[in-house]
Amino acid sequence: MSEQGFFSYETSGNKAPLPADMVFKAPPPKEFSVVFEEDNDNDNTAEAPSRFERTRRAPRQEKIIKDNKSDNMSKAKTKKKGGAIKIVAIALAVLIVAGSLFVFGVIPAPGGVTNNRYTVDSAENLVKYLKHPALCSGDTIEITESMTVDIDESFGGYAVLPLVSYECGGNSLTFTGGTAVLLGGSSKASMEGVTFSDCKVYVNAPATALTWSGCTDDSGINTRSLNGAAHKQELGITLAGSKLKIPVTITNVSDSEVKGAEVKFTSENFIFTGDDSYKINSLGSGESVSVEVPVIAAYGGRARITGYATQNGALVAKAESEYIDIAGEGYYAGDINTHSSVSASQSDNVKYGYSNGMSYIASSDINAYATSIPQSELATLIGTETGFIDVSACYGEGIRHELCDICNQKINSGAMTMAETLSVINKPLRYMLAYDTDVVPNMAISTLQYHPSRTYQDAVSDVTNAGGLVVVPFFYDSVYDITESINMSKTLNGITGLEVLTKGYMLDSMETTVALNVWKLYATAGRDKVFATAGSNNLLPEEVGTYFIQGRMSGLDDKAVFEMLRSGDFYFSNGPRLTFELGGVG
Repeated sequence: MSEQGFFSYETSGNKAPLPADMVFKAPPPKEFSVVFEEDNDNDNTAEAPSRFERTRRAPRQEKIIKDNKSDNMSKAKTKKKGGAIKIVAIALAVLIVAGSLFVFGVIPAPGGVTNNRYTVDSAENLVKYLKHPALCSGDTIEITESMTVDIDESFGGYAVLPLVSYECGGNSLTFTGGTAVLLGGSSKASMEGVTFSDCKVYVNAPATALTWSGCTDDSGINTRSLNGAAHKQELGITLAGSKLKIPVTITNVSDSEVKGAEVKFTSENFIFTGDDSYKINSLGSGESVSVEVPVIAAYGGRARITGYATQNGALVAKAESEYIDIAGEGYYAGDINTHSSVSASQSDNVKYGYSNGMSYIASSDINAYATSIPQSELATLIGTETGFIDVSACYGEGIRHELCDICNQKINSGAMTMAETLSVINKPLRYMLAYDTDVVPNMAISTLQYHPSRTYQDAVSDVTNAGGLVVVPFFYDSVYDITESINMSKTLNGITGLEVLTKGYMLDSMETTVALNVWKLYATAGRDKVFATAGSNNLLPEEVGTYFIQGRMSGLDDKAVFEMLRSGDFYFSNGPRLTFELGGVG
């Protein structure tokens, strides 16, 4: 693995202070320019190798600068009498305008960035500031009271934060637990008065001179200088923007020797900086060869390189790398319907989910919220604390023992056939997935005919009134009455998603077709936004990750998973990952 890099998002112009009520909404970017800096391994104090900078310009900045240049060039060529006086007058006018625009924030300060300063008096408010997307490297936070921030509690055990300057005065700021990644893009920063206790910390700021006399010996520091001394090292994690050489294994899957076949590589996350293909000179049947493929990690998430080669219309070779964990904002895949205590082991679910390319799973218990596996224990299970999380969910189930007893009695007495029993038990609104709350839905619902006092809608309200979200799983099967599933789309409110793809059903099966059509009824009826999801609903641990969703997240923590579900910024799949290409770049 080579030098680490990062994406630096720097806002030009005047940034409005963070609002007092802390209701945040970041404005959309106006215009981006991308600057790539070549490696400079011979100078440890140089700008960061493999660094990308995206600088958002103020809307009028480029036009004003262009007009000023053309005005100055035009006036410089003027030879008429009094031209010099006019030039001076125009220059003064331009300076006055530019000065006023600078004051009011239309033209950015030198360096393209206007840095802001914020005052924080509590750990709770500090966490809100640190999570706000408008906070940038180079900003300053003044700490007016001593405080401690628990990364496990406030960030789900893993926090990717901008490297801001802290002014603690006589106060102290302590971060505890979990892992913190600090990304820098400003030329100078200070962390005097800041300590990390029982916490892994990585500082990736290769263009920054950092003052931090209290840094811990085991911190991963990658800066231009630390306390005035050159300090660069390779970090133990991979960040978006990192330049990598990924080993890819190419295997001959044919029955004979392969010569001259070209393997084409593809990836949903990596940008190929060298060849995106490999020509096989000679490879015997069943033999493999390993090659290193140079790439840049474009986004956060888990990603790998795959590929294949054909000859005469037949598949002859496959290529595959290991999954690579990339920290930061990006696209993360996860299985949001796994069972932790019925038919499968939670720890085995984690192992198989991770090996199948997931970044998270949602573990559920029947009519109870599963206890998530802590990050420290994940290291033992999968070998990392930073590339995977286990979030808690509740699998509400409407089947009750007394109902089964009643059905069995009626079957034994001849009053009910097995088909009639299935028509009672197998109802489309029999199950529920609940997230982001600790309220367990009361599933004693009237769709089971023996509990007429409550409806499924009541159970949904149990969760949503407490701030949680609901996904309806497994709502159509061949033993169900299709009319009931269709009626659901007309009457059920407050849900976030419908699980339209799950274990055992192919994309073109009748069950999946009906499920997709019911979901479309929501979309065409002018009702609440309801998103289509997928999950394994596993009985065996090796099934975890075979059905999943993948979506955009600010980072890898449980809150980011729930925010993604609420926004609908994801797609579902039973295996393939989507890739995008624009103008030959993807």
